[in-house]
Amino acid sequence: MADYHKVLRKDYGVLDFTFDWAPNRNGDTTKTDWLATGETLTLHVVTVESGLIKVSDGLVLSNSGVSVWVNAKSSDLGTYLITCSIATSNNREDARTLEVEVI
Repeated sequence: MADYHKVLRKDYGVLDFTFDWAPNRNGDTTKTDWLATGETLTLHVVTVESGLIKVSDGLVLSNSGVSVWVNAKSSDLGTYLITCSIATSNNREDARTLEVEVI
């Protein structure tokens, strides 16, 4: 099951999605941080299913999140998964999945 669900129109071009392991620290006070104080992401791997094209990805939010830029393939409508696996400065690992519906 996906952690998040987003909709991407195939004619929108390239869109970005962000996985945030410290949303409270980054301004969303309605959520709690997974990262401990001072802990940062040190490694990330982003995989996308074949109906999407990964344009780029990188660390953001002072190394507490990962942004990925994706585009839908021109004829592939449907639902696809983007998974982001990380390792941290405290030697912890986690993975989160975003479900993207291409319409």
